[in-house]
Amino acid sequence: MRIRRSSIALAPIALAVAVAFALAAPASAQAPACPTGNLLADQTPTGEGLRGGKRLVDGAIDRDGSPWNGKRSAILSGGAAHAQWDLGRPTRIGALLVQGDNNDTYRVEGSLDGVRYDPIWTVPKHPRSGLRTRLGQGFDATARYLRVGFGDGDGAYSLGEVQAYCEAPALWPPALKESDPDGKASKGVPRKVRIAWYKMGLAALGGLVILAILGAGRGFPRPRLLATIGGVGALGLALGAAIREHGGLSGWAWVPLGALVALLAWLARTRGEEPAEGSPLSRAWERGLLGALVLASAFTWINLGTFHGSRVIHYWDTFHYYVGGKYFPENRYHLIYQCSAIAEVDDGRRHTFDDRQIRDLRDNALGPAEPHLDRDDACRAAFSPERWAEFRQETRLFRSYMGSSWWAKMMKDHGFNASPVWIGIGHPLTHIAPLDVPPDDFIDTRPNLRGKDKQTRAAIKARFQADRRAFERRIGALVSIDLALYAGAFALIWWAFGLRACALAIVIWGAGYPWAYFWTGGSFGRVPWFFMSVAGMCFMARGYKALGGAGITWAMLLRVFPGALIAGVSAKIAYNAIRHRTLAAGHRRLILGCTAALVLLVGASLPVVGGFDAYREFLGNSFKHKSTPLTNHMGLPTLLSYHPRTVARRTRDNDLDDPFAVWKVGRQSTLESRRWAHALILLAFLGLLGYTGRRLADWELTALSTVMIVGVFELTCYYYCFVVMLAPLALRHFRYALALLAMALVTQVGQLTIGWYDEQYTAESAYVLGALLYILGDLAWTHFKLDRAGSPPPDPATPDPLPARLP
Repeated sequence: MRIRRSSIALAPIALAVAVAFALAAPASAQAPACPTGNLLADQTPTGEGLRGGKRLVDGAIDRDGSPWNGKRSAILSGGAAHAQWDLGRPTRIGALLVQGDNNDTYRVEGSLDGVRYDPIWTVPKHPRSGLRTRLGQGFDATARYLRVGFGDGDGAYSLGEVQAYCEAPALWPPALKESDPDGKASKGVPRKVRIAWYKMGLAALGGLVILAILGAGRGFPRPRLLATIGGVGALGLALGAAIREHGGLSGWAWVPLGALVALLAWLARTRGEEPAEGSPLSRAWERGLLGALVLASAFTWINLGTFHGSRVIHYWDTFHYYVGGKYFPENRYHLIYQCSAIAEVDDGRRHTFDDRQIRDLRDNALGPAEPHLDRDDACRAAFSPERWAEFRQETRLFRSYMGSSWWAKMMKDHGFNASPVWIGIGHPLTHIAPLDVPPDDFIDTRPNLRGKDKQTRAAIKARFQADRRAFERRIGALVSIDLALYAGAFALIWWAFGLRACALAIVIWGAGYPWAYFWTGGSFGRVPWFFMSVAGMCFMARGYKALGGAGITWAMLLRVFPGALIAGVSAKIAYNAIRHRTLAAGHRRLILGCTAALVLLVGASLPVVGGFDAYREFLGNSFKHKSTPLTNHMGLPTLLSYHPRTVARRTRDNDLDDPFAVWKVGRQSTLESRRWAHALILLAFLGLLGYTGRRLADWELTALSTVMIVGVFELTCYYYCFVVMLAPLALRHFRYALALLAMALVTQVGQLTIGWYDEQYTAESAYVLGALLYILGDLAWTHFKLDRAGSPPPDPATPDPLPARLP
């Protein structure tokens, strides 16, 4: 047989072409690799919204039943949060081990190209609490990229360990090293307790700086050294705590590290400067230490950059103010839960209401959900088809972030309670950008998915995930307004009174418990009243009385209770009018500012809320809530309604629709029997304000009038952040600053040592009221001694002196 030379010459070329085609064959055409052992061992995952990813592959776990955010947990935060591994080549996935929080589902997905992911396993919920290990076998998936993200749950997502195998090992489940070798559930120190200790440390170290500066000339030992220890220690504490909470020097933990390095460099640069007059420190040294306190306190308030554990946004609270404001024309104050439930029924979820409760916002009664679902006429009549489709989509998106459990619990809260003036601003803000609502045949609901092919269902799911990410950005932008208003309020204190006052205020804010981040931090529309209250006081202090009055009035129109801040100045105006037959020029401007703000803001809100009927509804809604005791209420009425026989641990009855029904009746009847005492105490408070006001500037009286908020109103605990308004006044005396710092610290002790909320917040009310009355009483006693000595109060016609701005 003869072989042509040309054929021999072409053989190497043909072989090369064959090899090239083989190498270029699609990955799916190649046989997947099947290594032995854990495919993810020691491969630190990448991913979005992942904190502590190394913990997922270290082969060590917290014992099942441990807290979801324990020392071996990786936290998932944000709508697209996930952990992702690159296996290096297409690999068969046959078995999976996932330890995660019990009441969440988790999605395990695989991809060949890192772009398109297909589901492999939905990790189910577990009936028992805490971190729980789930096992899956019998898969036949091929993937180069493996991704684990959260699905449905309570909004707090964490993973303890993820392992993947080509084939399940002979020993299944594989042996894992548990962090507790004694075989007991590894409870560790709960995050809430750890954060409380960090905040108490902040109060102590921050107080050391403030008191060392104020204690100059009062025999305070070595104030420069102690102030430096306090400032550096506060940032050091924040850094160490952040490393502990973030599982290493990652993410937000770099913030205190950078600040600490900057502080040490600043102190080294300014160490030779001479102390300023009246201070043990040079101005530059003092500014550096106070700046460190400001940053450490703000960082501690946001829970050291961990926020709500797994996310920044408080979706529960934001739901009320976003949906309540946007859909007020339809829902008003009483339909937000009922219409949300009916929208859920339209999504094919009626079966989820079999054992659920909803609060009837007409009377705040808690009861079964079914009756609310049967009377759907009011909701359907209130919405146009377009608005109903948008409302359904947004409730669907909120539900996807909150998870079924938290979503169901949310409907037992107390609804949307913002004022018409708030709605006049909040309603337009929620409409700044139009919402892209998918067509009816493309919505992600069970009825719509039923009967569709796999490709269409995948496209619908992908669209919904894209909508979720866009929605998170939308809500995040609104939430950032509140964070900016907090920053603005403290910047105003700095502008009006100086860095000392700002640092003291922010230490109190960062260290105290009742106004902690987890209540309303990361929400929308919760801070404007606070900003306006602080702004009103600051403008008064700098001599802008009209703006000061407008600020306090605006705060009052947003939340009612800030109106009590004008009580002291009102008493002073009345005293001067009766005693001296005069109305100071500053007071005339203040009254003008109050009146102008009242007329303009109410007038501007009317077209948005639909006229004065909204104000009548708001008043009715406010009186309804006034007659509904809550376990986290604070104030003098809370103290007066306390009786040891009616506390919740004695009267709670889980057999009732509302387990606290007996407790509420007991609180109301006790307070009613003590109305006379309440009235007398309020008169005493007002008398003290009027007496001390003769010698105080208007801004000082405004700060002291926070005692009237405590005395008149029963507020939920998070509103008590108004106590920071006393910080500038506390700089008058070393002991006043000490009282406020001790108050902040003791509120943390209270939450650690008192178990039941109603008793805890009764005690917290006493702590706050005690600090306020100490300052007010001390000033009254000082003024009494001046009167006895024959020293006359200032001329009422003389303008208030401007406060010093230090440093």
